Amino acid sequence: MEFIKYFNKNIAKIAPVAFVVLTLFISLVKIPFYDETQALIISRFDLSQMFQISRIEGHPILWYLILKPFNSLELYPYPMMIINWIFASAMIFVLWKFAPFNNLVKFLITFSYPFFQYYGVVSRPYTLAVLVIFLLATLYKNSFKKPLLYSFLLVLCANISVISAFVAFGFGIVFIYEIFKNKLNKKDLVLLFLILFFGALILISQLCGFETPKMQSTNAHLEFIKELKTFLFNPFDNFFEKNINQNLLRICVFVSFYYFSFLFFKKDKKALILFLIPTALMITMFLFIYVGDFWHYHFVLITFIAAIWVSLEKIKDNKMVNILFVALILLNMTSFSISKDGTNKTQEGIFYSKALKILTQEKYKNAKLFCNDYYMYISPGLLYYLKKEGVVLYDIQNNDSMSFESIKNIRNINYHNDIPLNLKKNRDKNKENYYIVISNNINKYKSYQYEENGEKIFFELVEAYPELYLLIYKINFET
Repeated sequence: MEFIKYFNKNIAKIAPVAFVVLTLFISLVKIPFYDETQALIISRFDLSQMFQISRIEGHPILWYLILKPFNSLELYPYPMMIINWIFASAMIFVLWKFAPFNNLVKFLITFSYPFFQYYGVVSRPYTLAVLVIFLLATLYKNSFKKPLLYSFLLVLCANISVISAFVAFGFGIVFIYEIFKNKLNKKDLVLLFLILFFGALILISQLCGFETPKMQSTNAHLEFIKELKTFLFNPFDNFFEKNINQNLLRICVFVSFYYFSFLFFKKDKKALILFLIPTALMITMFLFIYVGDFWHYHFVLITFIAAIWVSLEKIKDNKMVNILFVALILLNMTSFSISKDGTNKTQEGIFYSKALKILTQEKYKNAKLFCNDYYMYISPGLLYYLKKEGVVLYDIQNNDSMSFESIKNIRNINYHNDIPLNLKKNRDKNKENYYIVISNNINKYKSYQYEENGEKIFFELVEAYPELYLLIYKINFET
């Protein structure tokens, strides 16, 4: 008890400040990874193109619109880092100011991996989504008193990310139930449903006709189940090799959440609905549409936090709730110490800093560099930096890694076919041409020749960095 009192009086008071200062420092020194930079590239397109891209990317255009005024080459990457940091700071402020948890729980949430090491420093729309979810949880009890504000937040939440749209749907169902139960006045009722209707219409217009990746659409459920089985039956083999946080969350979804949530929230059925509907939608997507990645799975935990947040007064005497709640938060802190991929995408900065030194050599400034832009973390992740250094990286398919067509076609690129012919079509006869490949298998791809229908292209390995999975070939065309 003395420790709790000391913690509440001292450490807890500086926790939010420490979060704000540390995340600002990390944000300013890290190099953006692929998804961060790709969003910035998309922000350069016009509105109609953004709507087309949203059907491929699976994200509404709001984040791109926020970034649009700050996508200049000279300022890159600091504006988007600062924008994300502002949202992250606001997220933690709302947590500490309004969440009904004790300071120890707030501290654990603040410095758990999702909030501190990912959403706090990685410039993606998810940080804004978490902030809005926390605001929805804060205003939950007064949603009937402020229906227009609440409905606006629901629409905002739904239009940030597909994942946050699932959470908004859960909150929305409970909200609509309250509206009908309490008989809102007609004027506010009409305005409320107009806001919700147009918000849903905007979301549908952006995501209708979503182009599911071929590799994901056919194998999503198999990959999901395979990873789950791998962790269950080979836990020690994968303990350090996999992001255990991701796998543990999957297990919790399948076992703990759905079995125990009925017991946990039996005193608050609305919180049960708020939790079950979003997680059911998430799992459906992970199984049959898009496998997702760890930053998507964290939203299961975030939804759980929101459900506990809105129902804590009714279920606070349930010791099992509190034990599981704290246990899940502690599991999300393990990435710091025991997960090989604990820092995950933020680690790509190490790759980028080394790759930059390689690709910005003088010989490459006067050459033409090609890559196959299929989620390759050289392009567009490095592209802004390379352009600053006078090095241009070309997408084989479209001859411009920052073009609208390149991003639009990214999920439909045939990874190997037609690459040589496109190389021949796009080569620069006045410069040396190089081909960049992500692979660490030097023996398999040491130097090789491509021949098809009388066309010959020779790939001569000139630099190899297996630790970076980076191979650079000089391209020689048969004359």
